[in-house]
Amino acid sequence: MSLEEGLKCLRLKDYAKAVELLEEYCQQSANFYSPLYVQAKMALARAYRSNNQRQQAIALALELENHLDQEVSQWAKRLLTIFGAEQKTIGITTNRVKSRSLPKAARSAQVSVRLSRTIPENRLIFAKLLTITAFYVIVFGLFFVTTRLLLIPAGTGVIIALLLTGFLGGLILFIAPNLIDWTQKRLYRVRWVSLAEIKRDSPESAAVIGRICREKGLKPPKLGIIENGQPLAFTYGSRRGNASLVVSRGLFTYLDDEELATVYAHELGHIWQGDFALMTICASFAHLSCYLDSFAQNQDNNFQDTVFLGLLSLIITIFRQILVFCSLYLSRTREYFADHFAAQVTGNPNALARALVKIAFGLVQENAQSSPLSLSINVLNIAQEQDAIIAGNVYGIALESRRIGQSFLWDIYNPWAKWLELQSNHPLTGKRIGALANYAQQMDLDIEFSLGEILRQEIELDRKKLYQNFFLRLCLYYAWGLGFIIGVVIAGFLGLKFSSWAALGLILVGGGLGIIINRLASYPRLKNASFSDIFSLTDNPYSHPLPAIPVRLRGELIAQGKNFFFKDSTGIIPLAPNYRFGFWHKIRTTNPPMAAINNTSVRILGWFRRDLSPRLEWSQITHSGGNIRGYPRFWSLVSGFCLLVSGLIIAVTF
Repeated sequence: MSLEEGLKCLRLKDYAKAVELLEEYCQQSANFYSPLYVQAKMALARAYRSNNQRQQAIALALELENHLDQEVSQWAKRLLTIFGAEQKTIGITTNRVKSRSLPKAARSAQVSVRLSRTIPENRLIFAKLLTITAFYVIVFGLFFVTTRLLLIPAGTGVIIALLLTGFLGGLILFIAPNLIDWTQKRLYRVRWVSLAEIKRDSPESAAVIGRICREKGLKPPKLGIIENGQPLAFTYGSRRGNASLVVSRGLFTYLDDEELATVYAHELGHIWQGDFALMTICASFAHLSCYLDSFAQNQDNNFQDTVFLGLLSLIITIFRQILVFCSLYLSRTREYFADHFAAQVTGNPNALARALVKIAFGLVQENAQSSPLSLSINVLNIAQEQDAIIAGNVYGIALESRRIGQSFLWDIYNPWAKWLELQSNHPLTGKRIGALANYAQQMDLDIEFSLGEILRQEIELDRKKLYQNFFLRLCLYYAWGLGFIIGVVIAGFLGLKFSSWAALGLILVGGGLGIIINRLASYPRLKNASFSDIFSLTDNPYSHPLPAIPVRLRGELIAQGKNFFFKDSTGIIPLAPNYRFGFWHKIRTTNPPMAAINNTSVRILGWFRRDLSPRLEWSQITHSGGNIRGYPRFWSLVSGFCLLVSGLIIAVTF
């Protein structure tokens, strides 16, 4: 019995037959230490897991955990970790464990099919040009303002600014990939591997990589693996010929073979489209920022070193924000095109849809929001950790595929989702899966997560409720910014009658009033807070970020570095940092009392806010030893009143 037949059945999702063939191959194998035997054992573990033979899969993973090959041992440990995470986080019940193996929609019998896009074909070109133009205009403006401050004549200043802008743009494009290589080597220990090693863990992925490179005439990218449990995948480089494609070990753990293959196809789509070069520039600043933070934390620096690192980090953060702002539209657009590319070349859009949800589940399980690795590759990663909470939690407890699909109604139809997505560097997961459902429909395939039926529920949604007071709430949501803008406009209009100090006072008054209005609208009183759970809060298509929902919750507190999460039997959600000085969030303090009750049962009284990244803002945490109080509303109001009073004093005095 050949190993290839067993692997073929595994790729075709005939898991029962794959188990039969792989078991027979392993029993007949004479050399227990041969690479083929080990490959068969690893494939058999995956087949057991996909065939709902959990105990056999765990037993085989325990056997491989003691293998002499370190890579095989690490692979087995990661598989055991995911089994443990599934039980620990979600609760140990037979039905919930089986929810990881929900029925899967089919794939096309053909690959390299032709599919019409859900967005115009020229949008990616427009997004690239917009990003480049915005970046150069902003950088040119900064240089030109600097020359004017140095009293350089306007004509000469324009020439100097143009030269510096062109030089800086070329320099960043050249050094950005090397900067990411350098920081990854020091922070994340990326290991470069051959296609043969990828084939051992995921035969279909290796086949997809080889076929796409041949068909598209691409030079095979440099393949890397980071030994980290978070499911991550990203591509970087300055041109197609020197692209690097890196995935984490967690991706092999959380995804099946066909799902992993579509992720590799997605990343190759970024290389084929050429969008990865611009995004590499953005990611290089994020990597450098994370490296500086790590360096500062691990060094015993004196005051001068601390000030220098702080200023350097501030400069890098400013440029990083400029780059991210310029690339938001491109970053969202390119994901749709890469998804389309993957669906075409694999003929398997449903597997990519499952992969996106499982990646979300993995990011939630691994508490990715507190990870420097996740933060540093945020703009490059196949999925965004902030958007993972809803899909990840629902996948963790859903007993049917339709329930998972229904959780995407907020992404697709809620006006807040459409607005907040404009500030995100990734499309919302629900919208991406909706586009993949369209591709599956073009292939006459069943649609994953029953999304076709779910989308027809639009007529059942109360559109009046969806848009109720949306524009009023939007103004209140940005009241702090609108206050400053109104202050600037009034100060400018009355500028001839007031001194510059008086104008500053008016600006502070406007900003202070805006903050006060925003905070009062954001935090309803807690006396009407009722008991709820994470699933009920996050799975509501009508929810909105303002006002927040007063809630009482029972569960467990989890500490991850300086970040805290709350977990109950229905999911996990981050706790918003409790800043002692309101919007002056750079002055952040740790909370030793909270760290002391890590992994203990607690009750939380606070507010649930449905944003791009849903979170709990807590007022009181009750545990066996007493209460911990937080005052997010109070300190925000204090900040607003301080600005308001300061502005009034300045305006009246001057």
